[in-house]
Amino acid sequence: YVLRPMQQLRTLIDNRGSNDLSPLDPDSAPHDLRPLIQSINGLMDRLALSVAAQRRFIADAAHQLRTPLAGIKSQTERALVERDPAAVRAALRQLAAGTEHATELANRLLTLARAGTPLTAPPTDVDLMGVVRDTIAEHLPQALERRHDLGYEGPPAEMRCIVRGDALLLREMLSNLVDNALRYSPHGGAITVSISRDAGTGSYTLAVSDTGPGIPADERERVFEPFYRCADVVAPGTGLGLAIVRTIALAHGATVSLA
Repeated sequence: YVLRPMQQLRTLIDNRGSNDLSPLDPDSAPHDLRPLIQSINGLMDRLALSVAAQRRFIADAAHQLRTPLAGIKSQTERALVERDPAAVRAALRQLAAGTEHATELANRLLTLARAGTPLTAPPTDVDLMGVVRDTIAEHLPQALERRHDLGYEGPPAEMRCIVRGDALLLREMLSNLVDNALRYSPHGGAITVSISRDAGTGSYTLAVSDTGPGIPADERERVFEPFYRCADVVAPGTGLGLAIVRTIALAHGATVSLA
């Protein structure tokens, strides 16, 4: 008699389909079971939000991939029927550009998926100074090509700034920030990576400043959503860079903000 309501609740949940996340009726259960049912309903609500976000992301990813793939297909068909060598070379250049864009988009999607999963390996000591040094060195050729002044401010290079986490993901996070700064700063701009330490808490602030146009205050939260790009943006991109940045930051117990 005492366990029968629990058994009925278990049977009700066991018989549900995997897509049925509707709430259970707390009034149909004894008074003592209602807090449990309310907790289950809360879990159902959170799962429904998560599933909806995943479905929206998959739909957006499919839409974003469809555009470069359609371009690749059309340029391939054009190259196959062209007889003029110059026209064939032009089609092949467009084909190469479309392939590069599709590859970048796929790599960013994989990075975002990896960053959104819990860190499987135990966190290790990571020297932020080393992350900054490697990232600047990686992007220096791109900065020189655009005549940007890419530099560093903060503690001396020989000083170690240790945090706990995944070195590859932290480098990917900073790389996305520096890449954004290089893309959107005009030729001859200045990009500065800086590290500062709060003496009271011992925490570090990693910042990237640039001379680009900035982001309007009312869009500074939306740009962290996958695939969102400001309406007046003309530089090429996938709309995933800042989403990756925030995902990696949150996975490391950090916060991220724009100014």
